[in-house]
Amino acid sequence: MIRERFSTAYDLFAAFPAAAREIGVAPTRETPLEFVAKLRASRRIAEAVGFCAYLLERRRAVWWACQNLRALQPTAADLDRDALDAAEAWVRQPEERLRAQAFEVARRAARPTPATSVAYAAAYCGPSVWLRSSGQAEAVAFVVDPGLALGCVRGALMLAAGRLTPSAREDAFRLWLDEALRLAQIA
Repeated sequence: MIRERFSTAYDLFAAFPAAAREIGVAPTRETPLEFVAKLRASRRIAEAVGFCAYLLERRRAVWWACQNLRALQPTAADLDRDALDAAEAWVRQPEERLRAQAFEVARRAARPTPATSVAYAAAYCGPSVWLRSSGQAEAVAFVVDPGLALGCVRGALMLAAGRLTPSAREDAFRLWLDEALRLAQIA
């Protein structure tokens, strides 16, 4: 059974305006799966992968990114392993405390990595994020744009792809795209 969140690619870009800027492909009135097939046929596979990051429901997109990164980085550094573990923990049990833990793990990074970007994606899957100020008891909440998590998923995959050789990148994009399409069609 095909389960589509959006009727057309245009609808997806209307729901997530940042996606159009990030992906750099003009929207059409084709169904999302037809749009992805057209991108794939025209050898715009990176754009197809980026589109799929927004096509999947947030929790499923975080899971997809975690699995893709685990396959690329079987011997990841401790912080990256912790970040993926935190994101996956939230996917398995989407509770606020686990979302907050993913945020805290991601914040420990001196610079963004694909894994910490996925931890941020998990953290941004709620309506807001609480940010502690300077380790004090006070905290401030900020509202999270619904597309921010999906942008983090896309960014994580593009960061990871940028670390690969061109041929390995193309292979990874193909595998990621196949898995995204499989996930997009699961009811």
